Amino acid sequence: MADPWPWLVVLALAALTFSMRVGGWLAARVMGVSPLMDRVLRAAPGNLFIAVAAVAILKGGAPIAAGSIATVAAMHLTGREWVALPLGAAAAAGIGLLGP
Repeated sequence: MADPWPWLVVLALAALTFSMRVGGWLAARVMGVSPLMDRVLRAAPGNLFIAVAAVAILKGGAPIAAGSIATVAAMHLTGREWVALPLGAAAAAGIGLLGP
């Protein structure tokens, strides 16, 4: 029989994530959101993505850099994530297949 602990951890984290999101939504509804906090919350996802992407590009080398550049270019040209993400993944995979 498979070890149940990983599944229990996943379920516990899912419940925790859900409760945090609901709690944040309720708190914002009760207390309100100031204009400054609204700007901070809107900027945070982009800032977090850039921080994670920078580390991934530095550690991943040419394939990750090519995929990132292709994704940004496709997003800029099309404005559609569903086009940009597969193109970036294909670029990273293609460069990765060429070897080091």
